[in-house]
Amino acid sequence: FIAGVLASHAASRGFQVGFWYGLPAARHRGLSKSVGRPGRKTAAFAFGIGIVLAIFIALQTFGLTQISLAILFAVLASLGFRALCWQQIRGQTGDTIGAIQLITEIAFLLGLATFTS
Repeated sequence: FIAGVLASHAASRGFQVGFWYGLPAARHRGLSKSVGRPGRKTAAFAFGIGIVLAIFIALQTFGLTQISLAILFAVLASLGFRALCWQQIRGQTGDTIGAIQLITEIAFLLGLATFTS
């Protein structure tokens, strides 16, 4: 249980930075706009570290099939939420950056739980 929670949290933080990098700020005066966006290398590094750390932690308890499925669930959830944010507000806000972390964490946990008996 603990390995799944820690792994999902690590992965979701990587997805969070990737989401932040991938969409422009939706508002011209919001906090997200004033803070700026991470660069490409920073986003790639953060995403990579999050995924590698999640895999390393999850391997203590789960198999590669479960971990792969967890990452797939998180990727699909992230892409879906990104599309929704683009369609609705044409970008990201601080709230959506926080939401993507929770969405991908839950999706990752659902992927891990899919074949767990």
